[in-house]
This record gives sequence, C-alpha cells and structure tokens, in this order.
Amino acid sequence: CESILSGLNNREVVTTSSAKYRTAFGFTEDETFAALDEYGLDDTRGDVREWYDGFTFGGRDHVYNPWSVTKYLESGGTIDAYWANTSGNALASSVVRGQGARFERDFEVLLNGGTVEKVIDEQVVFSELGEAPERRLGDAAGVRLRHLARSRAHQRHAHAASAQAY
Repeated sequence: CESILSGLNNREVVTTSSAKYRTAFGFTEDETFAALDEYGLDDTRGDVREWYDGFTFGGRDHVYNPWSVTKYLESGGTIDAYWANTSGNALASSVVRGQGARFERDFEVLLNGGTVEKVIDEQVVFSELGEAPERRLGDAAGVRLRHLARSRAHQRHAHAASAQAY
C-alpha cells in the first residue's frame, strides 16, 4: 500500500501565464498605492511604478515586486534596486554564454530601447535551459506537430463532407 502513496504524483504545472494562481503573486497596483498612502508616500506613485511594477501573472498586469515595495516602505521612501542581492546570477549567466550572434543582436536591440518578440516555452525545466530549443523539444514536438496536422486535415475533410451534403 505504501508504494501508491510515495513519490510525486498528481503534479500540476503552474506558470506565470496560468490564471489559476494569478492573485497569489506580488502586490496589485491598488494594494501598492494603498500602502504608499498609509506610509505618507502617495506622492511617489510614479517612481514606485517605474521601479517596482513590471510583472504579469495569469494575464493580470501591474503586479509589483513585493520584496522591493516592502523594503521601499521600510526605508521611508528610498528608491533602490532592493531585488539585486536576493538571488544569484549563475543560471542566467550559464544560459547567456554561447548563445550566438542572434542573441547578441536581440540583446543590443533591447539595450537600445527596442522590442524583441519571442515564443516562451513554459514547459522547459532548468536542466534543459542551455539546450537548443529543437533538441529540448525532441520527439514530443514532432508528435504534437503531426497530431495538429492530422487534426486540421480531419477538420477540412469533415467540413468538405458536410458542405457536399447540402
């Protein structure tokens, strides 16, 4: 009986775009501004928005970094990069190294205030971050693409058959 209760099972993947827990992360703008009002810092809303707003969870925009907002309030209104020493950079550093010319061009566009659009793979695991996307996706992507192609072909065939019936 023990074996059926051991190990990880019934896992649910929740990402930053999942709506299910979107209210469980960060402070909303209303919550942040109410805290600023309570601390007598209501005239600093613009600065706080510029520095600590920027997260989106489950389609909910204007989610504020709770660590930074809390530290800002505790400091009496001193703007600072409070998040800077809250984690290491090893993961980001290892992913960035050796990404090639395309990554460098995209990064330069961002540094110059531009925009770069990318598809986000929400199912990637940390150990796969350095791998090329096509290798990381492997056979699963091919199976999924073949399934979609068959599904679309079936839909076209069903639509054509129903059109002929009339």
